[in-house]
Amino acid sequence: ENQIVQVIKFMIKKPKVLFIDNAFSRFDYDKKTEILEFIKKYASKNKITVIYASNNLDDIYLYAIPNFAVSSET
Repeated sequence: ENQIVQVIKFMIKKPKVLFIDNAFSRFDYDKKTEILEFIKKYASKNKITVIYASNNLDDIYLYAIPNFAVSSET
């Protein structure tokens, strides 16, 4: 759960951009959903741009917001 603490530390500082790179890959679906929904709401409320990288497209779609671009390399 160190990943959660690190993300919250950065979010408290209200950065303009928050980079998240596979930070929650070890969590189960329910926990990951809860975390991503919190980040999504907080970022929207505080006008923080979130760049979320994941190897799992389900994670990307779970977090997806309007005007979100998904790119995959093969």
